[in-house]
Amino acid sequence: MKNKASIRKLSIVLLLAIVISLFGTAAHAQEADAIVEVFRLGNYYVGIKITFPTEISGDFGGVIRGKYFDCLVIPTNTMYCVAPFRVKSDPSFLTIYDKETGAVILQQVIHSPGEFIGGEEPTPVAPPPGDDDCVECNPQF
Repeated sequence: MKNKASIRKLSIVLLLAIVISLFGTAAHAQEADAIVEVFRLGNYYVGIKITFPTEISGDFGGVIRGKYFDCLVIPTNTMYCVAPFRVKSDPSFLTIYDKETGAVILQQVIHSPGEFIGGEEPTPVAPPPGDDDCVECNPQF
């Protein structure tokens, strides 16, 4: 009888140690100074790259202006997110949290990056006036 009680206590202590170690990763990431880079993907979306000084792992999500998005962790210390964030929006809180525990690991004010560069082809320019018989000189549009 005494043996079962000691095994049960040992099991509980080991379980608590595992749970605390999981919380320790999120809490440690929260305390660390993370580097947040925001870049425009389109007029309504941004890419967010967060580099932590320590290793992170888990399943993370985030919120900007009340809009939810998922994040992907690339081992060992980088997180990538694609989030809805319009051009010329006011500065907003970026909140990243652990999906399992709900613990906030990062909260920072970010600014909307400039307008989307690229994606549209330039408008063709009319050829200069010249010889109408020269095909190479005046390509047809």
